[in-house]
Amino acid sequence: MATCFVGGLENVSAKSTVTGTVRFTDSSGADDDSYHIGERMYFEIDAGVATTACMYKCWLYDGAGVLRWYAACTEVQWTDTASLLLSDSYNLGEWELILKYTSNGRTYKTLDTDTADVLEAVLPDLIMDDIWTIPTTPIAKQPATIYGKVRNQGLGAATSSFSNYLYADGGQIAEQTLSDLAAGTTGSSWSSTMTLSAGYHILSATADVLESISESVETNNERSENIWWASPDLEVDSIEVFDDTTNYPLNSVYSGWPIYITVRVSNNGDATAAASMLVIQDILGGVTTSLGALSFPALEPSEYAYATLWYTYLSSPGAHTLRAVADSNGNIWEANMDTGYGIGTGETNNNYDKAFVVNLSDWTVAIYMDADEYLLEDTLEDQAFDDIAEMQLAGGTLYGSLNIIVMIDMFDGEVSGSGQVYSSGAMVYIILAGWWFEIADLGEVNMGDPLTLHDFVTTYSLGRFKASQSMLVLWDHGGGCIGGMFTDEHIPVGGADNMMKVPEMGDALDNVGIQINILAMHACLMSSLEVGYEMYEISQCDIIVGFEDVASPDGFPYGCSSSYTDGIFNYMRQNPSASAATVAYEMVDRTYRSYQSGGSQDAADDNDQYLSVAAYYNYQGAPGNFHDIAHEVSDVGYLTFGYAAWAEAAAARVNADYFAPYMNPPVAYSGYYVDAYDYIYKLKQQADFSGDLETLSNNCAQALDEIEGAFILKRSGSEHGGYYGGISLFFPASEDDWTNNEGIYAALSMSILLDWNVFLQTYTWP
Repeated sequence: MATCFVGGLENVSAKSTVTGTVRFTDSSGADDDSYHIGERMYFEIDAGVATTACMYKCWLYDGAGVLRWYAACTEVQWTDTASLLLSDSYNLGEWELILKYTSNGRTYKTLDTDTADVLEAVLPDLIMDDIWTIPTTPIAKQPATIYGKVRNQGLGAATSSFSNYLYADGGQIAEQTLSDLAAGTTGSSWSSTMTLSAGYHILSATADVLESISESVETNNERSENIWWASPDLEVDSIEVFDDTTNYPLNSVYSGWPIYITVRVSNNGDATAAASMLVIQDILGGVTTSLGALSFPALEPSEYAYATLWYTYLSSPGAHTLRAVADSNGNIWEANMDTGYGIGTGETNNNYDKAFVVNLSDWTVAIYMDADEYLLEDTLEDQAFDDIAEMQLAGGTLYGSLNIIVMIDMFDGEVSGSGQVYSSGAMVYIILAGWWFEIADLGEVNMGDPLTLHDFVTTYSLGRFKASQSMLVLWDHGGGCIGGMFTDEHIPVGGADNMMKVPEMGDALDNVGIQINILAMHACLMSSLEVGYEMYEISQCDIIVGFEDVASPDGFPYGCSSSYTDGIFNYMRQNPSASAATVAYEMVDRTYRSYQSGGSQDAADDNDQYLSVAAYYNYQGAPGNFHDIAHEVSDVGYLTFGYAAWAEAAAARVNADYFAPYMNPPVAYSGYYVDAYDYIYKLKQQADFSGDLETLSNNCAQALDEIEGAFILKRSGSEHGGYYGGISLFFPASEDDWTNNEGIYAALSMSILLDWNVFLQTYTWP
């Protein structure tokens, strides 16, 4: 617009012609003669003179004659456009636009006028026309673009800029600014690309958030849509438990019994569930333990699949809860359209619980069977398989009250004459009637290592198959308190085969956390006072059953057919609630009977005359135990030393029942061991005969009373007559035998804590 001023103008020549027009227009410049409050009024000015400039003025009056706009120009030509936003404070009616000029600055002449009607306001009405997504069905954890679009459905235009917002679940995600929007038109869309979780999400949009536009309706600027983000919905349908030995389904099981657990999982959602992890847990007493994690395949909607946890077990008796957890690491975003709303609600059906009862067995018998040995041009494998065959004649109770668990380590895996070859490593089996079931393949292990025995007891047998009462059978060659047990040919140590010494046996069973009601030693020479005292010191063994002399290769009669009545496990199956003392009694008695005429082991060999088997109490508070016996016997040795009763001791030693490691033929008066009862009885006779050893005699009597009080039952063959007690005592036949073994004996608890070794160190051999 040209600069406007008043006064100081020269006169316009009379010959000059002044022309000019004014008119109301719309925004495009076309004529317009009506407007509404709230709209913008447009108008044009076009004036000029041929030669000399003059003063132009233009006035705009509302319907009540109130001046609403004014302009002036001093140029020769005045061409201009202008506009005015019609406020609701302006007057309605006919508005007039007047153009005038003056050549002298005092008298104005009208060049042109135009009128237009100003009517009541016709306002815009902004609404959210649409909210949508691409893809139209978004999928959880995948990018989706959220769009919004504004429409003006009013009669008036939105003639100034205004802002529009997009929201997802209440949070602003995008903003759009439009400068104007004509009536009946739709603005451009705006969007935001996001990755949202599974389930329903509230998408909303608001037009003219800052209320910049006056609208005919102010309450319809918002719109929201509840849009489903498609997702999988994993649901655990079932848990089934099966007996691993028979494949029968179970609702309860005995402690430690092998089972497998099968879980079914379905995808009830509307998107593919990626491969995931499934965890199976055991809950007991509020403590949750993971039994295992399984890889689970991808599932399409409406698909299901099974996963199985093999080779597991539950040890602790009680009411358990088995729980399966689908997508245990939470990698899959889940929801269900029928039940889910918001974020993560589809996760609530990922768990499934099953009540399951674990029962306590009556008995668990664990046999540590070392057949990985070569002695006297023979191995123990044949005898081991013979004994396993015996066990199968009785068999444990199928997931029942008697568990028979065998760990066997073989020499070469071949059973003579059978054509059968098994692993030469260590295997753990459950023995059942007529068959066995493998529960562990341990490979080659050192059976002479105390840790191997400890692990077998705690992990694979007594610690796993929990029972009211338990028995541990140590099966191998034996050498008494000097030789120990468990030579392993495959594990040479220091150039020699590794044999577990008696203190190491004590170490193996110490701190196992399991009370062993019966410790049975299926080995030569292991019914020994020193061995029993060692076991007492670790306070784990209530009763000890063993062979005092060289045992027959057939050892204990573990089971028998219906033609015989001497099978130990037959008795235990028929009498599962029998006490440990009763079972120990039956073990000794049935072992003795099995070697007699008509017994199941009658024709086994010609060594039955050397049979010497006994069962003794060995716990504190029993009528007698190895602790009390050892103390009394040690006192006997100390008194013998004190009285220098060497002649009496020598006479008793020569006449006492004796035992030695295997010698063929036996050497007279040889051996490392004497029968403790027989030796002390004969020493008492010598003391009584001498007439001046009354104290020694009395002490011998006390020792004999302790032995008699401790024994449950003892049986012997024809070679062991006299005052046989069933417990050996280390008293070598020669000084060389003592000298050669003194270091081994010094490591025994009976040597460290008591005085029998003092007697041996000072004894004068004849």
